[in-house]
Amino acid sequence: MFLCAVYCNVSMEETKFLTFYKGKLFIKESFQRMKEILVNGFTISIRNPGVLYNIILYASSMTLIYTVHFLWPIAMKSNFGIQKMTLYWYLIVFSFFITSFIGTKLLERLQVFHLMKTTKKVSNISLWNWFSLATLLTGTSIFILGVSHLNNFMNISIFIIMLAIFNIGYGFIVPAFNTIVN
Repeated sequence: MFLCAVYCNVSMEETKFLTFYKGKLFIKESFQRMKEILVNGFTISIRNPGVLYNIILYASSMTLIYTVHFLWPIAMKSNFGIQKMTLYWYLIVFSFFITSFIGTKLLERLQVFHLMKTTKKVSNISLWNWFSLATLLTGTSIFILGVSHLNNFMNISIFIIMLAIFNIGYGFIVPAFNTIVN
């Protein structure tokens, strides 16, 4: 993250015009400002049902996403045994990065396609629809994994395919949410 911040600060044109506070750090004033930001954010969320719904959807999908990300190694061991994990383990870990990247590139391509087709930026409504669809797709892949596990029909192919779909959704959801909120 530190390297990404340095990269952004050095090479991105947008950061060259930002002015950052360079004075003395005052803890009491900093906490007061954080409190104001939190109160304003909470007030905006309560007054705007769309924003509140978006936050609830994002929070629930991220809870699911992080649960899956931290528990899939346990699922691999319990479903396929440690002796079969050598090649598959590396394949799945490496595919997480690739499939998340594919999801992010998919969002970018959709936005570029929309811009070329309409010469306008993607509206928040369209982006919200894409975000909802990606969230549904991510949840559906986990549902299929759960049903497969309950019916003792879990095999390595289903596991890898569903986790790939899941990670494509993850790569799509995070930047889509940040775009909608910003």
